[in-house]
Amino acid sequence: MKFDSLAQKNKGRELLSGIVIMALICFRLLLTNRIPLSIDADFSHDDGWVISAAVNILEGNWLGDYNQFTLIKGAFSPMFIAAASYLGFSFFGACTIIYIISCLLFVIGLRPVLKFRLQQLTVFTLLLFNPVSMAHDTFQKIYRNGFSQWQILLLFSSLIAIYLRRSNLWMATPWALLAGFTLWSFINTREDWAWILPFVVTALSVIFISTFLRNNWKTGRHIIYKICAVTLLPVIITIAGNKVLQEMNRFYYGEPILNDRVSGNFSKVVQDLYQIEPDPKYTKLYTDETQPYAQWNYNIYRDAINKACEASNALNGIKPQIDQTIQSWDSWEELSDGELVFDHMIFALRDAAALAGHYQSLTVSETYWGQVHTELESALKNASLPQKHVGFINNVAPLKEGEWPKVWRALFEMINRTAKFTDVNAYASYARGSAEQIQQAVNLTGNIGMYRRQPTTSVCGWLAVDDSVPVSVAILHNTEWTIQQQINFYSSADIFDYLHTENSRQSRFSEDINGYIANEDLYIAVYDAERNMLADVSVQQGFQAIQHLDNVTYCIDLINMDDSDLNRKSFERYINRTNTVIKIYQVLNFSLFMISLMIYISILGHTVFAWVKKKDYFPLAFDNTLIVTSIFLSMLVFTLAMAYVHVAAFPIDTYLRSSSGYILILMFEGLTVGLGRNLYVGFCTVKGRDAKVQNKEK
Repeated sequence: MKFDSLAQKNKGRELLSGIVIMALICFRLLLTNRIPLSIDADFSHDDGWVISAAVNILEGNWLGDYNQFTLIKGAFSPMFIAAASYLGFSFFGACTIIYIISCLLFVIGLRPVLKFRLQQLTVFTLLLFNPVSMAHDTFQKIYRNGFSQWQILLLFSSLIAIYLRRSNLWMATPWALLAGFTLWSFINTREDWAWILPFVVTALSVIFISTFLRNNWKTGRHIIYKICAVTLLPVIITIAGNKVLQEMNRFYYGEPILNDRVSGNFSKVVQDLYQIEPDPKYTKLYTDETQPYAQWNYNIYRDAINKACEASNALNGIKPQIDQTIQSWDSWEELSDGELVFDHMIFALRDAAALAGHYQSLTVSETYWGQVHTELESALKNASLPQKHVGFINNVAPLKEGEWPKVWRALFEMINRTAKFTDVNAYASYARGSAEQIQQAVNLTGNIGMYRRQPTTSVCGWLAVDDSVPVSVAILHNTEWTIQQQINFYSSADIFDYLHTENSRQSRFSEDINGYIANEDLYIAVYDAERNMLADVSVQQGFQAIQHLDNVTYCIDLINMDDSDLNRKSFERYINRTNTVIKIYQVLNFSLFMISLMIYISILGHTVFAWVKKKDYFPLAFDNTLIVTSIFLSMLVFTLAMAYVHVAAFPIDTYLRSSSGYILILMFEGLTVGLGRNLYVGFCTVKGRDAKVQNKEK
């Protein structure tokens, strides 16, 4: 009877847990169900590239016709979006569902150490409502940065699950398959994937070593062979997956490379350019804190490009195109000083080679950049090109002298900002791009964005010509004479009372022009009956100021640009609902992070104590400490890498670029609280107080 009663209680608790989990999942689905899509379809290097590549995949054209943009990024993000669209999922729906599944699998993978329902529910809930999984830059954008949230969850949970199940081959194998797929997808999503390798290599090494220690070689040799084979599966799947992508690129474009930032000859040329030491006067100027340039990251100076052209005949052959594309990119720079910030010099080089005809095919571009690399490499080796120290991150510009203190400051600032979820929020942003591009994005994703109405420029005022001149027509035009819209005058008794001329009786006008017209670009041309121009007056000059010219008097009362949104209000309550949940994390999470650090120190102390005193709960303590430490150190490795990039290459001061750090912090917080309780239970058991604690848990 007592056993039946206990079984019924367990079933009741399982049912209650299931109901709570389903309720949480339903609420999580609702949180992002009606928020707007962020469409930046005209960003040809970012969002626009992902959209275009996904559409081409759906049309059976792989990543599209080859040009300088085709292989600038990893192929997984457009593959994922295309697969979701093909299967009938919306972009938001697919991202939300796979994230929810990842949270569940994380808890399931760690069930051998998260033994109690309350622990599992706490970790699941903390991960489920992760603000970065719902925010604008990492969820609403049709891009790749939000993928890291579920990829990291799956990769960590699957490798930890293999370790915890290393004595059971059949239970470990599915997790090894999942780890292989996730590692492959992560590598082919972002170029900053190298920070994950220390965890992957360490985790696989620990599994190998612990397998040998747990089994006798003579009696358990077959078990060791099998578990080693399972442990190698993630590496085999990753290598095989990369090989498939390389062969896809060989089939469609002629060469087996993944993308031009991590493989191929262009990536080698970029590394060569990073090594060229520019003239010291440029380094001094652009790092001088008293100068406005110091706030920007100039990775490759124009001087380095000029020196590279002198050392490479192949690069010098496209020097006119390089000058042209640098000038074009410089027009978008805030300072417009002839230097290009961040990675923009790399983009300009691609564009220049394309203008010169070196991107007709991947074979052509690889041949060209291979020649450039050979010439630059030779010049660096024989010292005809001045060479500087290269940083420890392979595809990022090196630090300048004396910048390591800045890296350490950036490290702590980044941890602080991440723990507080600073600036993480959801909001509505207007769709960008042509009408065709925007519609393509909507069709691809199955989600809608926020749209402006057709922009209209309204101009109101009056213009009167002297009575001695018969007026035929007046038109509105911009500086390039592309508007040519006739002005229709109507009665204006107030102007007649002011000027007392016959022509001033019909001198008021109010015209609407389709499109954006800046004040300084708008003019009114006045013609006589024989179509001779009497005057061409500036709208800006006459804005709220009466202008008396030789034969024209005019004044512009109002210039209004109407581009109001069509559907902002329909999204407001859904965005506010999402931001309310995000606000809870912003208020509470920093305190939780500090508590987690203290619990982590306690976990370390309990583990050392158990090891020294040879306590029975040491295996439990060791597993807990190993798992939490792996996540904590991975968080530090990632943050240090991003701090380095922040100082050396381009700013990592937004959650878009540092998105991986947020899920690592939440994993650390959830596990320290849960696993710290496990150590307390084990400690009580050894101390003889197990009856009360264990009976309560049972």
